[in-house]
Amino acid sequence: MSPIKTGLECLPDQTYRGHNVLEVEMTTTVQRDQLVGEVVGAMIETNDPPRTFVRSGQLTRVLTDEDGRPRLQTISDDATMRTVLLTHVRFMRLVKRDGEFVHESIWMPRELVQTVRTLGRYGELPAIEAIVEAPTLRRDGTILDTPGYDAASRLLYAPAAGLDVPEVTLEPSTQDITDAVALLRGELLGEFPFATAADEANALALLLTPIVRPALSTVPLALITAPRAGTGKGLLATVAARIAPGRPVRVTPAPEGAEWAKVLTSLLDIGADPIFFDEVKRLDSPDLAAALTAAVWSARRLGHSEMIDRPQVATWVAAGNNVELGGDIPRRVYSIRLDPKVSRPWTRNGWRHPDLEGWAADNRGRLLHALLTIARAWHAAGRPKGKVPTLGGFSDWAHTVGGMLHHAGVRGFLANLPDLYDQADDDANEWETFLTALRHATNGERFVTGDVVRALSGNHTLRDALPDELTAKLQTPGFSRALGKALKAKTDTRHGDHGLHVASAGRDGHSKAPLWIVATDQVAGFAVSCGVSTPEPLARIVHEMAAAPVVGAAEPSA
Repeated sequence: MSPIKTGLECLPDQTYRGHNVLEVEMTTTVQRDQLVGEVVGAMIETNDPPRTFVRSGQLTRVLTDEDGRPRLQTISDDATMRTVLLTHVRFMRLVKRDGEFVHESIWMPRELVQTVRTLGRYGELPAIEAIVEAPTLRRDGTILDTPGYDAASRLLYAPAAGLDVPEVTLEPSTQDITDAVALLRGELLGEFPFATAADEANALALLLTPIVRPALSTVPLALITAPRAGTGKGLLATVAARIAPGRPVRVTPAPEGAEWAKVLTSLLDIGADPIFFDEVKRLDSPDLAAALTAAVWSARRLGHSEMIDRPQVATWVAAGNNVELGGDIPRRVYSIRLDPKVSRPWTRNGWRHPDLEGWAADNRGRLLHALLTIARAWHAAGRPKGKVPTLGGFSDWAHTVGGMLHHAGVRGFLANLPDLYDQADDDANEWETFLTALRHATNGERFVTGDVVRALSGNHTLRDALPDELTAKLQTPGFSRALGKALKAKTDTRHGDHGLHVASAGRDGHSKAPLWIVATDQVAGFAVSCGVSTPEPLARIVHEMAAAPVVGAAEPSA
């Protein structure tokens, strides 16, 4: 028989675990680049229907868990890469047995597996951004309702078995819109104790957001709050998830500090949607604030040194009792307040749907049809803006969702933003009070955090003025470091009419520790001088501190 030819020879199609695969012959003289190209070509040729994708330049596959929930998995290790390749290509070699040449299956070379996994260029393999489990509006207003991969939106629509959504007319009538709103307001949300009409409108916005989410770059976080437990916060989030994506909501406890970045990276890496944080007490994480405004989330993969980029296409929800807000979070959330005005809200009864979650699951098709009708009607009407407030960097979301609600006759969307901002101002007021006390205690001179720690033991006014976030850490060994981080985070942030702020002032000449100074935008008439322009209640604090000791390191370092 003639010598084995250089290169790969495609052999008759075979199957592997239900997938079409190509058998290819590997020779002893094949060049690596040619081999890699042939393997990628085989992946493209056998990827119908699509099962292997590209996300942020990395190969990605779809996994389904034991509950039937699909999720995306980045192919980041050789073992997974080898498994994926087996669904596309089988390697063979020609050997001589009993005087005849026959093909036998061989193990994929490790170097080839690694090269394909890290190639970064995969030709015509489809790009994917997310998996959706409910019909979704594309950017052009058309509805994605055909199961499978949709190249226009880069979405994989994977509905649950048995989902039946009635067809949505291209131009819904006024009666269609009225019926849709009545179903959502009366049957689904009718017995939630919304504090105001704005809270009910914002709850409808939460329901609409997953339907239009793929067409928007970013969306704010829905914050569901109540005076106490048993009010229905978790139920509202659960019911929303039962409609889209259609499964029990994945509950994530709210992390703290540096854990936020790790949790967010893990959730976005697997394409979690919605992302729901429960039992929240305070939201002020810079990482969460950054994630909410990022169309693409970039972070270090957990347990690895490599950086990852992930499309951020989630719907965000958080719930808690009287949640405190700080940092940049108030400008990145919209509020849904529940208040039954009873002492034991969990004892209420007489519900129209005692098992509301089960009712929502059983009527999911009707509820999706109602939401799609509202969304489609707005597009058919020419996407009218409506008279709705804007929300920070989420103007596209406010215009889209607010426009849909306004066109459907729902009023009050985002009307409770002033109340939300007033609540958030409590954080700013705390820092204005603390910086006023600190400016007097330091006599307006430079200081290190250690000076403040020592002064706190004898200056009760300064201690009483500590912001809550620092009071909670006062008795811990890491308080000095926590104070330093807090001052750094607040650097140059103005407070009050006088522009009170903390500023960096170099480093101490001996300890090399960072030096700080509390300054104002006005030279006179504030704090130390106790002038008549000092505002209340700050004037009271200043006068109370008249006899308080000044921090011992008030003199500038040499």
